[in-house]
Amino acid sequence: MSGRFIVIGLDALDPRLCQQWMAQGHLPAMAKLASRGHFSPLATTIPCQSPVAWRSFSVGGNPGRHGIFDFLRRQPGTYLPNLATAERELAAMAVGAVSVGAGSATGLLGGLAAAASQRDMSRRLVVGGLAAGLLATVMTPLVRSWVPDELPAPRNLAAGTPFWATLGAHGRRSKVLWIPTEFPARAYPNCEVLSGLGVPDARGTNGTYVLHVATDTVTGGTMMGGERAALVPAADGTWHGRVDGPKDPFGGSAPLFIPLRITSTNQHVTLAVAGRSFVLRPGDWSAWVDCSFTASPLARVHAFTRFRLEAAGPQPVLYQSPLNFDQTSLPLTVDLSQPPDFAGELTQRYGRNKSLGWNTETWALAEEDIEADAYLEDWRQTIAGQEQILLGELDRADCDCFVAVIQATDHAQHMFWRELEQGSSEGNWDPNSVIADCYRRADDLVARVVERLAPDDHLVVCSDHGFHRWHQAVNINSWLVEQGLQSLNQASSAKQVGDLTGGGTFFEHVNWFATRAYAMGLGAIFLNKVGREPDGIVKAGEDELLLDLICDRLLAWRDPATDQPIVRSVYRGSEIYRGPYHDQAPDLIIGFYPGYRVSWQTCLGGAPPGLLAPNDGRWSGDHCSIDPAVCPGLLLSNRALSTNSAPQLIDLAPSALAHFGLAPRADMDGRALWA
Repeated sequence: MSGRFIVIGLDALDPRLCQQWMAQGHLPAMAKLASRGHFSPLATTIPCQSPVAWRSFSVGGNPGRHGIFDFLRRQPGTYLPNLATAERELAAMAVGAVSVGAGSATGLLGGLAAAASQRDMSRRLVVGGLAAGLLATVMTPLVRSWVPDELPAPRNLAAGTPFWATLGAHGRRSKVLWIPTEFPARAYPNCEVLSGLGVPDARGTNGTYVLHVATDTVTGGTMMGGERAALVPAADGTWHGRVDGPKDPFGGSAPLFIPLRITSTNQHVTLAVAGRSFVLRPGDWSAWVDCSFTASPLARVHAFTRFRLEAAGPQPVLYQSPLNFDQTSLPLTVDLSQPPDFAGELTQRYGRNKSLGWNTETWALAEEDIEADAYLEDWRQTIAGQEQILLGELDRADCDCFVAVIQATDHAQHMFWRELEQGSSEGNWDPNSVIADCYRRADDLVARVVERLAPDDHLVVCSDHGFHRWHQAVNINSWLVEQGLQSLNQASSAKQVGDLTGGGTFFEHVNWFATRAYAMGLGAIFLNKVGREPDGIVKAGEDELLLDLICDRLLAWRDPATDQPIVRSVYRGSEIYRGPYHDQAPDLIIGFYPGYRVSWQTCLGGAPPGLLAPNDGRWSGDHCSIDPAVCPGLLLSNRALSTNSAPQLIDLAPSALAHFGLAPRADMDGRALWA
């Protein structure tokens, strides 16, 4: 076919809500598209988590094909979790060779310059040699002091071959924007890639926000990965703080930082930071602030952030958003895009946009360190910026395959899903609600994309999973302790999401020599196997009976307050995954009934008191650990399907190949939906 293959991914858009609201006339663009082509639920992955699902979408296969089974992965030979999609390594900078080479080159140039000033040849040789040696001796240690021994270098852990790599190998051009699991961005033939979910902030964390508080005692981390930082009073009545950046690459645990100063009145504050000054009233956001964290003339990290004043007066409170990388001046070891300058080109075309993968302020809203209106102002600006890039790049018409994934649709539902339950049933349309605004924006984006289609273009709008309420947090490790399958030396302490990238301790009170099973991540259970785990006790031949026991007990578990079943399905990794990475999968994956979700504490190896805890927080909706069978995504297309089979997310990769006359690869599990 001659037309483009265009995929617009709207993360977590729920097919039940879309179907209901299309029928009621609230989503006219989607309804029109469905009437001319196709609309249906889209079977998701097990589990239905964004990195798992979007990687499966990319490669056209189950997680055993690409090795991403959760947001977290168990580090082999340990009981410790790590991020599933990327890990932080240290790249040796060959300091000796760099410094000697730079020093020698400087010396040689200086020697030649000195020699040129002498008329006599013998004097040229003597003067040139002395000058070269002297300059090399001086410059070598100087350059060595400018270049660190090592720099943090993230490594992409996602395996498998995305369909745009296959297209590129056959001469088709692709453009892929914000696709999860593509960080660091990899180079593919005939392809431009911009990283999305998985990109860290400039500190190397998953999005650390900071609440600057007027006190010299309130500091430290928050449950959801934020920080409290002190504003220290000075004798002149001002308050002094700092913006922390990445760790100093020349050693030590202290971060690089830039100072900030606040002068506060009862009505406003004057903020001085990074050579700029802002007058802010409570509720005001500053403009973006460029922050350069300098360890040496050759070791700098350029980032940007912005501030929102939460309170003025004698006790000012200042919110600072996570630090985003400056896409026009990236560190040598950070690839946000391929080609490397693609991210900077987008900034030049459309203005500054966030680089952070989790790009809205959900963590701060969940902690109630900002209010809903502050979150929504940022959310709308963030999604508007992405829409501008998406439509602008689509207008360029310089590719055969176009893929873009918007994550902000997922974030808003996490934070405002409770609004849907204010009426008699989940899913009532409230035109003033955030969820309605979210779906309206999605519908408007679909309309603007449709306007840009050529007659032969094939448009696919999809989501990776749906959404459900979250009423009860489930402590799986605590359940394992109650069942006699895990043993604690003492009560488990509280865990923090920020521990994951901050070096926290996990499973610190578990007695592994009396533990047969443990939970990690968003619904995964592992057996404590001999030969796999460091202190494993489950022997070969015992595992199947133990898995049977755990499955039976989980399926029989009921909520004591309602007598409702809690677990809808339990999946065995050995049965549902196939491919070269199937042996890295969890032993069991739990699928809860809607209303239940694994607790934050369980994700990080905690076993707090009690098995169930009411979820009264702002984060009121979810999909993680809910049974994928009742949490499908959606599929919209301007063309009717060529098959009567129920579509799956993994079908879209072979469908993209089929659009250009290519057969599915042998490592793909999906099949083409359109002839």
